[in-house]
Amino acid sequence: MIASESATRQKLEQVVADEERYRGQLGSRDADLSATEAQLASRQADLVRAHARLASSKSELEAQKRQHAVLDSQELLLHADLNAKRASLMLSQTNLGYNANRRP
Repeated sequence: MIASESATRQKLEQVVADEERYRGQLGSRDADLSATEAQLASRQADLVRAHARLASSKSELEAQKRQHAVLDSQELLLHADLNAKRASLMLSQTNLGYNANRRP
């Protein structure tokens, strides 16, 4: 009977030691899980910021495309104005030549 009590006591001590070890492992795993969840939350926040920057960049790109179109239109108008002024200059030079030849 003493041997039986000794074996039971050893088993109890082993079970208690195992339980403490398992509790320690559980605590460690819980800490790992918390750290991983925090990393996930951080990465999700990074992703949200990246999406916001992307949307902002797309908006800026569209604004620059519109500005480019405006500048292209202004360039065409300036070329047309320059051509009109050249034509006006040529007409004035022709009129000067005509008047110079017609003087008595």
